[in-house]
Amino acid sequence: MQLNTSNILNKSVLRNEILNKRKSLSKDKIANTSELLCNKIINHPKYKDANIILAYMAQDGEIDLEVLMKDAISKDKKVYIPKVLRKHTMEFYRYTNKDDLEISNFGILEPKEKEPLQISETDQIFVIVPGVAFDKSGNRIGYGGGFYDTYLSNLLDKYNNKSTKTKITDKTTSSIYTLAPCYNFQLIDFIKSEDFDIPVMEVITL
Repeated sequence: MQLNTSNILNKSVLRNEILNKRKSLSKDKIANTSELLCNKIINHPKYKDANIILAYMAQDGEIDLEVLMKDAISKDKKVYIPKVLRKHTMEFYRYTNKDDLEISNFGILEPKEKEPLQISETDQIFVIVPGVAFDKSGNRIGYGGGFYDTYLSNLLDKYNNKSTKTKITDKTTSSIYTLAPCYNFQLIDFIKSEDFDIPVMEVITL
């Protein structure tokens, strides 16, 4: 597969600009925006129907999901967060409280390797996807490692027993729903996607 190098360069420049802006946010701004977006997700019908929530531990000004994770656990939903295992590869492990976390080699909080995600055909899975920038079509710029694109592709293969990019964007039939919360400055007009990119179904902001 031949990559568009100019597209990669543009994404790299945009990624750095938005990351710098996000890192400059005050703690109050992060906390207030995170709480509002968490409550917005909590009232989402797909979240209400889900029994499995794939979340993440926020860093560097990301939307903090603590309010949402506490809500999910209180409603007996199973919450899982990712752990990087090797290049381009991560897995999700169960999260019930902060005792389930440890500092990784990268200096970030990750789950201990216990109770990995296991799914069945009856599960309704709600995936909250982090990123640097998004457009209204669900295209995203991540952190450059391809972790979520790879994981979502593999999750669909495992869940649906076949590989199809369109399945992840089918909001009506899929039992996997993907959503990305972001600050308004992270939502841009257009992101050119590559063949391996997996868009999210919905992007929400304030």
